[in-house]
Amino acid sequence: MIKVLQTGEDETAFRRRVAELIDEANRVSSILPDAGPMALPVFSVETAPADPADGRIIFVVDGDGGSPCLAVASDGDWLRVALGAAITADE
Repeated sequence: MIKVLQTGEDETAFRRRVAELIDEANRVSSILPDAGPMALPVFSVETAPADPADGRIIFVVDGDGGSPCLAVASDGDWLRVALGAAITADE
C-alpha cells in the first residue's frame, strides 16, 4: 500500500508518490483477468435484502410492476431503475 499524503511532504515528494500510485494501479489492472459482463445478484421484490448499504446494485425480476429492473440502494431503500429498449448500433 502506498501513502499519498504525508504531513510536511514537499510537492516533489508528493508528485513522486502520486506517480508510484498510478504505476501500481496500472500494474494491478494489467494482471486482472477480463471477466466479461458483470453478473448482478438476482432477487425478487420479496427476497431483496432489507436495509441495504448505499451504492449496492441488484437485478430484480419483478421490481417494476412485475417486470424486471435494476435497483440501486440509497438511504436503506432499493430504488428502481427501469430497463429500456434493447441495445443497438442504430441511432
